[in-house]
Amino acid sequence: MTKFISEYEETFRVELFDINQKGEATILTIADFLQQTGMNHAFRLFESAALSMDKETAFVLTRLKISMERYPKWRENIFIHTWLSPIEGKYIIRNFEIFDGNKNLIGAAINSATPFNLKERRAVSLEERGYHIAVSSKRPPIEHNFEKIFTEENYQWEKTIDVGFYDCDLYGHVNNVKYIGWALDVLPDKFNRSVFLKEVDINFKSEVNYHHRAHVKAGQYSGGNNQFFHEITRDDTGKTVIVMKSQWSG
Repeated sequence: MTKFISEYEETFRVELFDINQKGEATILTIADFLQQTGMNHAFRLFESAALSMDKETAFVLTRLKISMERYPKWRENIFIHTWLSPIEGKYIIRNFEIFDGNKNLIGAAINSATPFNLKERRAVSLEERGYHIAVSSKRPPIEHNFEKIFTEENYQWEKTIDVGFYDCDLYGHVNNVKYIGWALDVLPDKFNRSVFLKEVDINFKSEVNYHHRAHVKAGQYSGGNNQFFHEITRDDTGKTVIVMKSQWSG
């Protein structure tokens, strides 16, 4: 019987192509690092490359929350530690802690995903597919019950995006990280240039593919507190693709 590992850690160096005009890694860089760490852990958990274990099954990300205390700078090394919480139903909960080179905690994240049968176009459970993976009893770094993200009607900023070939991933869909960039980029420059992005919380609901047109819009919650709501929809169907909440400070 193969010995599984329930926790995993990976090291990243922030390179020139990872940073913004402030010389810091962006939230998109962090999300890419999280995605890579989770996938590499999955390779080990499933004994072999996750993509070869079952050509009919993909893992669909449904929620992602990232909370940062600071963003690492150019040439800085960071360590990302990840583990899976005990599985309930069809959802797999993955946790992340982000440390700097001195092992100071600078960020944390949590996501949920569900196995999805590509042939039957439906969510399935790991047990249904015959997979058993190691989980950890370690406490999640972010308490999150994945409550619904509410938007308001007062959208203040909007734009339309034509999906290109290089927006798409292995499955021909727009990659989840790309949605985060689109959602944030619709805000005025002052936020992305001079205000600290503390947190994003995203609910992934559907998808857009190559040649589709996406409509991106955002607004500030009426309660203020530097919280904003974001929504991306498909232009042809009006179907919601993602809903996101962002928290800024400074």
